[in-house]
Amino acid sequence: MNTSTDLWKIALSLIDGIGPATARKLVRAFGSPEEVFKAPVGALREIPGVHDQVVKQILSQQCLAEAERETAFVKEHNVRVHLASDDNYPHRLRQCPDAPTLLYTRGNFNPDSGRVLAVVGTRKATSHGKAACERIIESLSEESVLIVSGMAYGVDFCAHQAALRYGLPTAAVFAHGLDTVYPSIHRKTANQMLENGGWVSEFRSMTALDRHFFPRRNRIVAGMCDGVLVIESDKKGGSLITADIANSYSREVMALPGRADDIRSAGCNWLIKTHRAALVESGEDVLRHMGWERREAEPAPVQLSVFPSLSEDELELARCLQQSGPVSIDALADLSGKPMQDVSYLLLNLEMEGLVKAMPGKRYSLKKPLASYG
Repeated sequence: MNTSTDLWKIALSLIDGIGPATARKLVRAFGSPEEVFKAPVGALREIPGVHDQVVKQILSQQCLAEAERETAFVKEHNVRVHLASDDNYPHRLRQCPDAPTLLYTRGNFNPDSGRVLAVVGTRKATSHGKAACERIIESLSEESVLIVSGMAYGVDFCAHQAALRYGLPTAAVFAHGLDTVYPSIHRKTANQMLENGGWVSEFRSMTALDRHFFPRRNRIVAGMCDGVLVIESDKKGGSLITADIANSYSREVMALPGRADDIRSAGCNWLIKTHRAALVESGEDVLRHMGWERREAEPAPVQLSVFPSLSEDELELARCLQQSGPVSIDALADLSGKPMQDVSYLLLNLEMEGLVKAMPGKRYSLKKPLASYG
């Protein structure tokens, strides 16, 4: 952990008017967050999206005092700081247009795990819903799936507990800073998650809990995952918000069906009936819908040298997919710097060569890892 670097990352995120795209532009232009604060006025004004008020805030450096306080907390609690321009910023979340400029994480987990499933649902889960949640997560226990949820009462908490019980890593996204756990009654489980999982938040420490922060939390839950599973939800609430956001991000959405007269399942049934979610009843259904084959043995890395007909552009795109994991065409165009129509053509060629496969949600990934990037 480099606390000096963290200071400038945090300071940059505190400036009103700087979102993830602008942060990336600034760091790309000047080399680092620290150099942004040392840049001359004229150079700052040349960056698209950087307005006079932003320039004034950068030059005044008034945000440094608050950034120093947060840096002290980060250092004391072994918190990792991820700026949108960083290589270690979660790559799935990076694809989302409203991703947070800065993300704080704590614990022992990889947000870029190969398979990430968000499990959400009502705070007033029934015994049937809890049992289904437990059963589905148990059946995924051999599949190296990162389980993401929001640490709320009900289905969220059941998902975290089941993941711990069956040895799956699990991450909780908070609607407040990482200095506290809400609900406080869940602290013991939250602390256990730091061993094989962790905590995630876009909020600084000492940020007071506010009900308006829960939808912001939900977008991170949806953005970090490959798919969202809704287990019990009525017709309104955070779970349906998360499902709606996930659909807007081209994530897979699944729902557990319930009885027609069960208010706790009304939201799930509505998602399925309106084709906003796939009907799933088991872990096998989840794996099948996500295109996640049961893990047998890790596929042997493939040498690019056995594909002599590939062009340099195709090789470059394959390497980009190796770094990004499953990704949509538009996000891949952004990551590779190539026009979308070129990326579409190159992906088609890579599919024909057997290197790339299409996945649910209009995303693409490598069929096998590459042996080298050379």
